[in-house]
Amino acid sequence: MLFFLLPYLPELALSAGNFQAIRDMFKLRPARKTAFTDTDIEQYIDALSQPGALTAALNYYRANLAIVNARRFARLPPLSMETLIIWGELDPALGIELLEGLDHVAPYSHVHRIRDASHWVQNEAPKEVNQVLIDFLKS
Repeated sequence: MLFFLLPYLPELALSAGNFQAIRDMFKLRPARKTAFTDTDIEQYIDALSQPGALTAALNYYRANLAIVNARRFARLPPLSMETLIIWGELDPALGIELLEGLDHVAPYSHVHRIRDASHWVQNEAPKEVNQVLIDFLKS
């Protein structure tokens, strides 16, 4: 994520070789290797290759770091609503240790961990994710 904060270089790296890094990310990183078909990946590449699209996608990370200030965050009151977190335990980017202390920020949170999924739980375990969402929303 810190690499994404640099100007221009992430766009060059991610688009190099006809977006090979992104192709590899969707082919090699999921815990369930069949989560993304070649057609799925080409649709992501098509979308990201549009003028300004890759920068817009990276700006999500750039903006998040700019607004996340630990001191400011610590002063915010805890969330007062029920919150569902669906977490892939094999996520290479977001380790399960990030769930520690969650009850201080979101005391009414419900965590559903998917043991054999990674960063893309909605693609790797769509039936389970949909059922968890339905159950949560019905409650």
